[in-house]
Amino acid sequence: MTDLLEIYLLGGLTIKKNGEPVEGLVSRKAEALLAYLVCTGRPQSRETLGDMFWDDRSQTKALGNLRVILTSLRQHLGDYLDINRQTVTFNLASNYRLDVTELSQTMAGIKQAESDAEPLPRATVTRLEKVVDLYHGDFLAGFNLRDSQRFEEWARFERERLQQFAIDALKLLVASYLRSGNYHTGLRYAARLIELDSFSEAAHRQLMLLLIRTGQRNAALRQYESCRQILADELGVEPMDETTRLYRRIRSISTVGAHNLPPQNTPFVGRTAELMLLGDYLTHPDIRVVSLVGPGGIGKTRLGVQVALENRTVFLNGVCFVPLASIQSPDFLVPAMVEALQIAVTNTERPKTQLLDHLRNRELLLFLDNFEHLVDGGVDLLVDILQAAPEVKLLVTTRERLNLLGERVFEVGGLPIPQEQNNDVLTH
Repeated sequence: MTDLLEIYLLGGLTIKKNGEPVEGLVSRKAEALLAYLVCTGRPQSRETLGDMFWDDRSQTKALGNLRVILTSLRQHLGDYLDINRQTVTFNLASNYRLDVTELSQTMAGIKQAESDAEPLPRATVTRLEKVVDLYHGDFLAGFNLRDSQRFEEWARFERERLQQFAIDALKLLVASYLRSGNYHTGLRYAARLIELDSFSEAAHRQLMLLLIRTGQRNAALRQYESCRQILADELGVEPMDETTRLYRRIRSISTVGAHNLPPQNTPFVGRTAELMLLGDYLTHPDIRVVSLVGPGGIGKTRLGVQVALENRTVFLNGVCFVPLASIQSPDFLVPAMVEALQIAVTNTERPKTQLLDHLRNRELLLFLDNFEHLVDGGVDLLVDILQAAPEVKLLVTTRERLNLLGERVFEVGGLPIPQEQNNDVLTH
């Protein structure tokens, strides 16, 4: 078997044979010709190559120059090329590695159904990360042949195609890490995305969200200013309303994950699997309501407090706990929420209207504790909240399911008896 030939074209041009740089090629055009042959992977006529690399010369002169370069390539890399009197071909059956091929094949292996899935399958995330890792920089960065216009046009097309692959992979990764709550990893990819696509306001918004969710409020605000400056300097436009609204939301938040959850006198023990599952429910984009259902005294409230506490930073505006055990009628549901949310109600509009307006632009977990006696007559208000406030989710403890669209019911059972205690019970 021939030695391994490694050709790296992303971020520059590097050629290695058996781990050592290939030196002695007659010119940069020899390197460029090798890059063109290995990327196209098909026979190229001598006339085509002469026209591509010496488009300002006569065909006779161009073919003469090509012969000189082919002699150099044959001398150093003859085992990897098929050269005859009519055509020149890179031998794709030879022992070689090309980063461009690896990136393209990896991206092509990601099926549309996989990239549309929420959350992304782990295997898809791994492939996307490989695409980004392979993309060390632009195709043939810093390498140009100013006197070969056709080659430069081909390289420009490849550069844009491969950069778009990297951008598409980064977009999917950043969105995936935002959904899954892996914010610190998402930060790294979001910063890389903006390096490649600095005009994308969606990317700037994602980075702002990742920064605020990792407690970097000032950095999130600075990111907006950076976005605004780029758009003004390069395009002469202002940020979109969506971007500005996010900036205002972040500016209005003093502490991410603020909450009014009741303090607990004892540490929470057990239910590790349940907490993880409920955390997944709260971060899932299609689940708007999580109902903890079970008989009285089973531990619904304690479990709800713990899962809300552990996931409070998932919501920019945190968690609002609304105790309902003492509320005897659905008529008092709005006042209870208004009080818990500390809304300064005025006489200009109905309290319900002011409640919905307050929630409309907030990203909040509304924790409604002991809702079972308010189901008849109270569910309609929950429907109105879900419709008016798309970023609000509900965590509800109740003895019966609510039958709401987007509801995920979790049956709360008793804690399992430890084995040693169970043995004692059986013994006695």
